[in-house]
Amino acid sequence: MDGQGHLVLEAHRTADGYTSGRLSTRGKLDMMYGTVAARIKFPSGQGIWPAFWLLGTDIDSVGWPECGEIDIMELVNTGTTYNVSLHGPPAGSDYADSDAVSEQGPIEDLTTDFHTYWVTRRPGHITIGVDERVLGMFTPDSLPGYARWVFDHPMYAVLNVAVGGDWAGPPNESTPFPAPMLVDWFRYTP
Repeated sequence: MDGQGHLVLEAHRTADGYTSGRLSTRGKLDMMYGTVAARIKFPSGQGIWPAFWLLGTDIDSVGWPECGEIDIMELVNTGTTYNVSLHGPPAGSDYADSDAVSEQGPIEDLTTDFHTYWVTRRPGHITIGVDERVLGMFTPDSLPGYARWVFDHPMYAVLNVAVGGDWAGPPNESTPFPAPMLVDWFRYTP
């Protein structure tokens, strides 16, 4: 906590590399249809990769991407490009690769203040947004023809700030550490 009631998930540079923060509702809160929302202030910097996402509760029995993943928001390096997506399996395939459908684009810098990030799920329909703005709407028809819709089952939420990776790349001298992700609140409304 930061003294103002915000949960802090923080990335640090250490002598051995980096540490990062992650929180999930796995085993505590499984969510089906309804709206999942969180008011978050994301960090930014080269190599910083904060995210708010959902993962299927059946991941241990079916694996990823068969369990489904809904990326409510991923900000990679800066807060000026939004990324929202669905990850699921290709139809009729047994290899562990993900087929995704996504929306991304320029947006005002989302790292300068708190914003409310949300997803609303109904049978066969997912809407993702920030504040009052819809960023993506997805249905089974949104998927590539060879992909399967695996998003109509219970999921749990993950909030994390990661460091590095293929997408974000490594931090550099300009990367601010610590890199805090502040969570004001989290809500699920069935």
